Amino acid sequence: MKLIDLVKLIGSQHAFADAEIEHVRELAKENPAWGKPEDFRPEAVSRISLKRRGLGVSLILVLILLVAGFLTAHALNQLCPVPLLWIRIVRAASVLIIAWAVLSRIGYDTETLKRQTLLEITSQFGFKFFYGVGVYLAGVALFLEPA
Repeated sequence: MKLIDLVKLIGSQHAFADAEIEHVRELAKENPAWGKPEDFRPEAVSRISLKRRGLGVSLILVLILLVAGFLTAHALNQLCPVPLLWIRIVRAASVLIIAWAVLSRIGYDTETLKRQTLLEITSQFGFKFFYGVGVYLAGVALFLEPA
């Protein structure tokens, strides 16, 4: 269910908003303090829109950084090849910096008092999913031997 909700968040704001309202409806059954699910829709749509915009901007920035990194590496390889030890130090530093930056930020982007909205649950799952894949790939790259 979480992966499906993540796909909805990325693929269709309307489909995710409907899923969010259904999720709030389930929460309201257990706790009437949630109020009427449809009353939450405007806030949900606004928050979903901000999250989707953030995902798009993040993707563009990461692509720009990857291209810049590729161009820098290409230039270094041509002008002054780097010893394997320094390559591994740079790889380890990149994993350390990414992990530190991301882990220091967890939980601050879409919190509510209850932290139970579908947007928050899906955001947390998406973060963990992509973070896990990214760290795995960085770890693989850390031990790849240069040609």
